[in-house]
Amino acid sequence: MERSSERNPNKKFDQGFLGVGLVLAGLLVLGVDTRTPDLITVDVMTIALWLSVGAAMVISRFNQGRWE
Repeated sequence: MERSSERNPNKKFDQGFLGVGLVLAGLLVLGVDTRTPDLITVDVMTIALWLSVGAAMVISRFNQGRWE
């Protein structure tokens, strides 16, 4: 019988990536709640970077890990 880690070798990375996203979302909520413009600005820029890394990761997986 196949283990789940054998089916998805990227499971730990995916969980970590999701965890970082949740932390960034929490910081965004905190910045909006406290009306701190600097925190909101930095967090929005970091979320944009996080999304671009996620998009590159998904594209790479669709291409079987090749960057050609």
